[in-house]
Amino acid sequence: MDNRLQRYLSDHHASSAGALGLIDDLLERVAKGDEKEFLTGLRQTVQTDQENLEILIEAAKLDSSLLEEMAGALSSQVSRLKLAWEGLDPGKLGFMEAYEMLALGVQGKRMLWLVLGEIADWFPEWRNVDFKQLEATASTQRDALETMLIHAARGTLVDRERRELEVQEAQALA
Repeated sequence: MDNRLQRYLSDHHASSAGALGLIDDLLERVAKGDEKEFLTGLRQTVQTDQENLEILIEAAKLDSSLLEEMAGALSSQVSRLKLAWEGLDPGKLGFMEAYEMLALGVQGKRMLWLVLGEIADWFPEWRNVDFKQLEATASTQRDALETMLIHAARGTLVDRERRELEVQEAQALA
């Protein structure tokens, strides 16, 4: 049997492991509140998605690839090193880029569910999986991450002088 599907699912499984590590890094750095609550919920959903992938792999009688899992883990670690070098604390470039990376990853997850929904008819063992709902959840997560990315970008990419100038101009107009 061709192993392209197995490789595709293993790639996404490895990516989800990397996302969990990145979310954990962010959770250590964000203050309590809505952001921490969102990241905690996102972590739970990514973990559930990872478990769903394991079930799909097993149900389709595909083997997970240790080599591909290791390659994915290595790729994830390299990416996280770059972010750590930039700084993962709020206001640092790595923090903002972490949200961007997570948003891209969730978009990839959305595409995974879309693709699997399209081929599910050939996999009766996936009959009870609601790929449309999984895709919708991923879309909602992506949108929320994009909002957080934009907020982080304002605090990271706009220097203090420009922000203060904007406040002064607003006060002058008032």
